[in-house]
Amino acid sequence: MKQMMLAMLISVSTVLGGCGNEILAIENNNNYRWQRFMNDQEFEKITEGMRYMDVVKIAGGAGEKQNDKTYLWHDELLITRGYEIVFIDDKVTEKSIVELHGAVKEADDAK
Repeated sequence: MKQMMLAMLISVSTVLGGCGNEILAIENNNNYRWQRFMNDQEFEKITEGMRYMDVVKIAGGAGEKQNDKTYLWHDELLITRGYEIVFIDDKVTEKSIVELHGAVKEADDAK
């Protein structure tokens, strides 16, 4: 009975985990946790028509899903900046640099 339960648990975890194995392998190749985020040089490499997994490989990690089409990668250095990329049919259609919550604006600096 225990062996059958163990076999079922292994097969279920294999099926559920199979989708993320490639992403986990990419992220595990990074020497540092922050390397799964994006930087300006990586962002510039992203071109229209690229697949999501191509972007993951360039960034070194998965994006954070914002909605059905948009993913966000945080900047490697600046906590107030991110990179939003829109995918339609698993292909890049738009990309932009966005200001994240907590960013200090020039008007705030003048106070």
